[in-house]
Amino acid sequence: MKKTLLITLGISALISLIFPPAIILGLFLGIIPGIILLLAPTTFLYYASALGLGLFIKEASDVRFPTLIALTSLLAIGCLASFALNVPIYNKMKEYESKDFAIDEQFKVPDIIAIYSNQYMRHGDSCNSLCQGLLFNKSAKKVLIITDPEIVHNRLDQLVTSYEIQQDNNCTNEYVTSKSWDKIAGPNVKSRIAAGECLVKRQTKLLEAEVIFFNDNINLNEDHKEYKSFKRRVVSINYIELLKNTGNKFDAIYRYSKISAQPFAYPLSFGYILGASGGNMSLDFGFFHFKKTINSSRYSHSDPIQEFKPQMRTIFGKAIKPINPSLTSAKQLFKNA
Repeated sequence: MKKTLLITLGISALISLIFPPAIILGLFLGIIPGIILLLAPTTFLYYASALGLGLFIKEASDVRFPTLIALTSLLAIGCLASFALNVPIYNKMKEYESKDFAIDEQFKVPDIIAIYSNQYMRHGDSCNSLCQGLLFNKSAKKVLIITDPEIVHNRLDQLVTSYEIQQDNNCTNEYVTSKSWDKIAGPNVKSRIAAGECLVKRQTKLLEAEVIFFNDNINLNEDHKEYKSFKRRVVSINYIELLKNTGNKFDAIYRYSKISAQPFAYPLSFGYILGASGGNMSLDFGFFHFKKTINSSRYSHSDPIQEFKPQMRTIFGKAIKPINPSLTSAKQLFKNA
């Protein structure tokens, strides 16, 4: 029985390691065959080691079930190994969670506010969705767009792109567009611009901002990414901050983080890891893992307004509500009908 099981596991492990597509085929043929192939390399290693250790225990003592004792011991060692590898991951998560803090007083959007978000970088210095909401919902008078996060703490006298609304009869949509992502303004914003609420683009010193809204992502242990077996140790922190101008620097008055990590599975296991991206399935060899999160939602978004929806509502209120269309344009359309 033991020999048959060992040979079966050995053949399954060999198929899994030599011909990984068999795992995907097995999943399509009933899921269970694919799962067996996924787990076969680890199962074979633990079982073969347990048989060898069991023989040693049997020779050294007259205990019953030496193979079971050996297998239990090896699984315990595998769990301890995973725990030891995961402790630094958990500590990093707790460390960054401890950096979060709430606003001490009721926050009011200032007249001049700056925005930096790595999620908006695809739009360059165009007036992004948060910028549009702040201006067209009358929450701020001027919005500064930061494209280089390094200047926030190092070069406060740096000129950055700023936007404000002025009444004019000749408006342009170009400031709410992006060359790589086409137009980012909805029809209501376009109607407001067409009705004479023009976005004026200027250059303003960052130091003029009363508050900076800052959104960025930190990936720890990036040096492990090139080694597929260790890339699951990456800890990712997506956070938002409010930085208040205190004269010659900006100090944090609020911070909220979404933290996620991929610790090693219990017990320590290895094989081909099944992934999916862009509608395609992939297999990467490495240690199995599970996902651990703090404040993280199941889905991620490309806009901080959606990614941090409850927090953004608390901070910005009406600024992130849908922008109303121009009443002037509506009246004009009625007249032309």
